[in-house]
Amino acid sequence: MIPEPARPFSFKAQGAVVMASCRDALTEPGPRRAVREILLGAVQRADRVAAVLGKPSGGVDVLYKSAELTVLNVVWAPRMSIYP
Repeated sequence: MIPEPARPFSFKAQGAVVMASCRDALTEPGPRRAVREILLGAVQRADRVAAVLGKPSGGVDVLYKSAELTVLNVVWAPRMSIYP
């Protein structure tokens, strides 16, 4: 689990810690579950994450991307459709 930061949450500052924890979790026997637990811990501080990411609007934004891991911010707006 990610420790509660001593300072106010900043996705840019803490995001690197979250993503490093997710990359480390990929080596565990159950990587999907481990990454899920890390991200659940981050979104439990949703008000602080939202303050950094801004007002939600419909769309898909890439927060982190590497060969091993991609983290998306997905906000599904009313009547939103994404075509292949």
